[in-house]
Amino acid sequence: MYHFILKRILRSAFEKLNRGDYASILGQFAPDFQHIFYGDHALSGTRTTSKSNGEWYRRLYEIFPDLHFDLLNMDVSGFPWNTTASVQWKDRFSGPDGTVYNNQGVHVFRLKWGRVTSLQIYTDTHKLAAILDSFARNGRPAAGEAPITDV
Repeated sequence: MYHFILKRILRSAFEKLNRGDYASILGQFAPDFQHIFYGDHALSGTRTTSKSNGEWYRRLYEIFPDLHFDLLNMDVSGFPWNTTASVQWKDRFSGPDGTVYNNQGVHVFRLKWGRVTSLQIYTDTHKLAAILDSFARNGRPAAGEAPITDV
């Protein structure tokens, strides 16, 4: 039953992200957490504070204001005090000129009593870096900024 409930919570979180409601996502992180996006680009880095995490989500939607995730698969294992969940997704978003782009990836969550203690984001970072470079040169300067990290 716990796994079923957690899957509903994760689906709801991605639905909120699809609406651009990242503020409600911030409250789902435990007081002590890590938010890690791999690669070398404007969205990469490790965040461990609510302030830097909020800045990261604001940047994400500054770069991709119409970001939309389609969930492909979700797995949950463990107990409420030590849970691992993975969400496989495809995304889509528009560039400065209206061109539609997409990528795919996996979010891997560690949770304790329903609060996120770790989020690791895996995607095609080479493809993402090229897209961000193009966006930075064509009207979305945040796409070319240094990563937000506090580690």
